[in-house]
Amino acid sequence: MNLLQQLQAASAPPSKPTSAALTAQKQAAIAKAHAGQTAKALARYKEAMGEDWSKTSDIESRLGYSVSVCNAFLRKLHALGLVLRRPAGGGAYCRRKGYEWRWK
Repeated sequence: MNLLQQLQAASAPPSKPTSAALTAQKQAAIAKAHAGQTAKALARYKEAMGEDWSKTSDIESRLGYSVSVCNAFLRKLHALGLVLRRPAGGGAYCRRKGYEWRWK
């Protein structure tokens, strides 16, 4: 093997795994882990929110998160019908005040 062949072999991109590499067993394990993480997250949010209406900023501070970290997950829960949402302070929605959330 000459120097050119050695360099070409060394610089060849690694082979990519095929899409079939993700077997049904691996997919089931990933789904199980995802379900477990989601259950843990729901428990944390339920504990942080309590029974009354809670502002997004209050939920974030109780969980130790920074600003706007909870918005996506809370909106997902609202879309799934698990929580109720209303504009904070009553009246029309104001971006500065945000929303208040409560478990159904």
